[in-house]
Amino acid sequence: MSIIDPAFYKFRYSNISILIILGKAISAYIFHKKFIFLTLVFVLFFKCISGFAFAQTVRLFDGQVGVENATINGFAQDTDGFLYVGTETGLYVSSGGEFTRVDNGNAGTFTHVTALAGGEDDNLLIAADHTVWLRNKQSFHKISLKFQDHLHFSALDKDFIVLAGEGPAKGGGLWRIHPKSGSEPVVERFIDGSINGIRLPKSTIATKPLYAIASSEQTVWLACGDAICRYKDGVSIVFGLHEGVPSDKWLALIPDKNKGLIARSTTRIVHINTDKSVELENVPGNIPGTSTYNPFLISTAGGQVITQGASTLFIRSLAGQWESSDFLSKYKSGLISVAFVDREDGIWFARSDHGIMRVAGFAEWKNYGADQGFPAAMISAVKRDNSGALWLATDKGIFRYASLKENGGRLAEFNHYDINATSLLRAGDGTIWAAGKTSFLIHIDPITKKITSLASQVPLTGAMALDSADRLWIGTAQGLIRIDDPVHPPARLPEILGLNERRINALRFDQYGRLLILTDSVLFRQKSGTDYFEPRVDLLDLGIGEGRSMAVTMSNEIWIAGLIGGIRQITLPEEGNAVISSLFTGSQHIEQVTSIFRDSRGWMWVGSNHGVNVLRSNGWRHFDIDSGLISNQIIQGSVSENDDGSLWLGTDIGFSHLDTELIAPSLPDIHTVILSAYMGSIDLRA
Repeated sequence: MSIIDPAFYKFRYSNISILIILGKAISAYIFHKKFIFLTLVFVLFFKCISGFAFAQTVRLFDGQVGVENATINGFAQDTDGFLYVGTETGLYVSSGGEFTRVDNGNAGTFTHVTALAGGEDDNLLIAADHTVWLRNKQSFHKISLKFQDHLHFSALDKDFIVLAGEGPAKGGGLWRIHPKSGSEPVVERFIDGSINGIRLPKSTIATKPLYAIASSEQTVWLACGDAICRYKDGVSIVFGLHEGVPSDKWLALIPDKNKGLIARSTTRIVHINTDKSVELENVPGNIPGTSTYNPFLISTAGGQVITQGASTLFIRSLAGQWESSDFLSKYKSGLISVAFVDREDGIWFARSDHGIMRVAGFAEWKNYGADQGFPAAMISAVKRDNSGALWLATDKGIFRYASLKENGGRLAEFNHYDINATSLLRAGDGTIWAAGKTSFLIHIDPITKKITSLASQVPLTGAMALDSADRLWIGTAQGLIRIDDPVHPPARLPEILGLNERRINALRFDQYGRLLILTDSVLFRQKSGTDYFEPRVDLLDLGIGEGRSMAVTMSNEIWIAGLIGGIRQITLPEEGNAVISSLFTGSQHIEQVTSIFRDSRGWMWVGSNHGVNVLRSNGWRHFDIDSGLISNQIIQGSVSENDDGSLWLGTDIGFSHLDTELIAPSLPDIHTVILSAYMGSIDLRA
């Protein structure tokens, strides 16, 4: 039974821009062996080590019996998501709340747990009381394994690799444990046995002291003597002085996201890439040089590497920049002994006599505003050209940046164009088209820097779209215009093509390539192969006000947002009336929708004055300033997608960038192969 009193207070610490919402008293009473524990939950918003803001939730488990003051020796997570902690007093498990003690069945309780590892099929390997145990299908098996002092575990496919002590592997220090469902596990010497039927040859692994181990996708990495060894597909490779790895005692290893390795000694960090190239750098900060110092290395899903210094944590961005992170003030006076990343990308830290801590919410959004050297302006469009340069349409003109720093800042080179534009479009030839609420359409060639203005007889609205024939459709305040050859544009914009006296607010194509035109009061659809646009939906009957934004789903439903709020989903049959339904009824996040966008995954993004929502295959997710956005005010039409699938959002004070792979797996590399194609009896492949 638990009692929670969420009394929150807010204050700002200006030096590091931290807004802390601190739970005044969150107490929970656990009637398990009559113990009581206190937990404090607080949320920190601050400028991250890489220059962009994000939100973090930090939870302290410093009052729970068993884990509050004991020495924490290891963390592990099983395939069901349960988090295990090994301490001097025993083994404890949590499903997200309090920790409870785990026993080993008939043998009693665990004590002096020194190593843990989670494997596939809910397997768990435990070192306790100088004995190794394997939990398989909720049964515990005692492993007959001789070892000296320190144990290191690593999961490899369905098996576990055990480094027993720091002696040479030829003395029995390296083992492989293969779990068997319903029977005793198979234990064999890694050096004397074989992997995938291939016998391990005599090598440095068999003759040198081994200090650390890491494994990933059938690759085993070892700190061997004063070098680093890799075993893969039956072949051992030593990375030493000749390969660019200096002689050192490498104490911590971690595979990187690109199947290479990052290793650390007390003073150095080395990165071994998949092409066997080596990068070397010094560990940042004041690092102790004693022989008893055991550093850690962990990596987040986004590729950030975290390690400890003498009195703080250091975080390495993807660009290779190290910055200190002083937010864990409780741990600042001493070294963190153990760190672990769970499958939700939460980071667990432990230090003797200070309990354990979980940090969640590492950066998903990178923010770009005045603090990073960008204009303090309303951003209505963000686009990259073919060279990778970034273009911004703002209320202070158009800006071009040659490139961006990984830490959120801009490089020195940029161009400013005194052009009033609210939308940007990149054409197939790499040129940029800019439109706004003026009587000029702007054409920019990023290579030659040539800017051409195409005058219009009527004001533009900013609506633009390219069809499959590379024709450019343009919305105006009094109808629709089309440029048939944008590569060789005319001196002036053509006359109105259709929908005279109609204000064109949004242009999209349905899944059949037909143009959809959203005006203030009517949704029109192009008749295939013609320049005739038939009215399909009267927006005045939808209760959302004048039409402002539109997107088409993968299944060809049309989403429309209006001026006074709300979204309607519309299905247009070939014949008959449209089928209309409402979305977000009563939602506080969708009071005034400003932008609707469908990305290449099929996700639907809805920007509003409360942040942005995204509909994925597993449901909705909401982002706002608490999630790391630079602002909650999303500007109309400002949501766009990068070539790599990442997302841009324009706001009233800057723009944000999201790597969508951080919230979902990357898309598979799928290619279409045409096996046959005929027109009548003619084989088109010929």
